[in-house]
Amino acid sequence: MNRTELVAAVSAFRQRVRDYRDLMLRSRDNVMPEIVRNGREIGEMRTELNGEFGRLERFITRFGNNPRGNDGVNPHVYPVYHNAFSPDILLRVGPSTDAVLQDLDYIAGRLNGMTDDEFASVVNPVGRANTEPLPERNYWQMTNPVWLVWVATRLVWKHKILTGGITILGLLAIDYSLAWHNVLWLKDYIAILFRGGGVSS
Repeated sequence: MNRTELVAAVSAFRQRVRDYRDLMLRSRDNVMPEIVRNGREIGEMRTELNGEFGRLERFITRFGNNPRGNDGVNPHVYPVYHNAFSPDILLRVGPSTDAVLQDLDYIAGRLNGMTDDEFASVVNPVGRANTEPLPERNYWQMTNPVWLVWVATRLVWKHKILTGGITILGLLAIDYSLAWHNVLWLKDYIAILFRGGGVSS
């Protein structure tokens, strides 16, 4: 997707989010913050907006501010894009939708202020062929003993010859005082085998 196409897609997405927000405002109770009308239509719009967000998410993440929300009561912080198009309570969905619109306005302005070359450099940075964000390093996995055993097992299975050699050297060096003697004995034994001789008892 080039810059012009993305500008058009973001603009269309922003308009649909506005329509969704306006419909929720018209459908809420006059006193309580809850939806009492047009539930089916809101659900259909929510489904379509989730699909559209899935199509644009990698660009929105790259060019936007990735806003997070908090209801001021619970310590949980949530991504506003995911919350805005969810069946959560209106007290969280409403502010999330406003935050989405604000971020889309920012993205549209940023894209309109870019040249095509600048856009290409952001979408495809030097040394990276894809547009996906780099995955976060999983330090818990790296310190998990079960995971470490699994990695060691895969390494042993993949490099059988190397592992066998390391195992033999390890066995030879169990007793450091006899290590050199064992190496010489093994060398003589292999030489006898290659000469076609036998091993005397």
